[in-house]
Amino acid sequence: MAPAGAVFSPKHIDKVCDALKELGLEAVKGKSLYQQHGYLAGKDKDRAKEFNQFMGDKDINGILAIRGGWGCARMLPYIDYELARKNPKMVMGMSDITALLLALYQKSSLVTFHGLVGYASWNEFSVEHFQRTVMTNEMYTLINDTSTEEEAYTIRPGVVEGELVGGNLTVLSGLIGSPYIPDWKGKILFLEDLNEDPYRIDRMLTHLKISGVLDQISGFIFGNCRKCVSDDPAASFSLSELFLDHIYPLKIPAYYGANIGHITNKFSLPVGVKVQMDAKKHTLTYLETPMLEA
Repeated sequence: MAPAGAVFSPKHIDKVCDALKELGLEAVKGKSLYQQHGYLAGKDKDRAKEFNQFMGDKDINGILAIRGGWGCARMLPYIDYELARKNPKMVMGMSDITALLLALYQKSSLVTFHGLVGYASWNEFSVEHFQRTVMTNEMYTLINDTSTEEEAYTIRPGVVEGELVGGNLTVLSGLIGSPYIPDWKGKILFLEDLNEDPYRIDRMLTHLKISGVLDQISGFIFGNCRKCVSDDPAASFSLSELFLDHIYPLKIPAYYGANIGHITNKFSLPVGVKVQMDAKKHTLTYLETPMLEA
């Protein structure tokens, strides 16, 4: 379904249905894939109604967002969280879908998944992690692959265990102060974003700091932030300098460049599952099976 932005080309629908079919999965296509209300995939209540119907349908095992964009936060007041709690299933997306994933984790106590969307590249790396995490439900170590992306680096070394919670930085920071944000105490926070000038990253990290989020977490991971460079680097902080300002003083394990976010090769990360994070090795290890209720 399309819980956020509208789908303007039917070829994207066919593409994801073909990708799911190759994995032995049958796609149930929601009406939201074919609706438009401005830049949204239909009106807020209509998208929420479809989501609730999918959650309550015993024949549907998972809900995959075809794209992000903007709009998930608008439908959060209309989600039936008690229905979702009683019918746990995979809900996956990324970017703007962060709002829905965090709301379900917080209000329905469900593990949700930050990973592939229909528009994504269903390549070998991403599909392998999708299969191992949500289809075969394996406890394994996620090893970062930087062969086609920016090289990862350690902000502060260390090993820590905790629940993995996070998502898109812009969306997450915009939810602070709402009832859809979880308790951050002891959590390992993962973040991702795209095409944001460093001053905007600085502003949002500052928001996380002064709202108390950063003081509570036990570990920090940032994905590959593509196109997050200033037009005038000489008059700007770099991302690494921002992490030294905001993250290094926290004295918690932290690293940058994980396979998370708007990149070709991506993990399917379970929001709410306990993991061990090694900031020096840039690895995450599941300490419990990913497909479980929080």
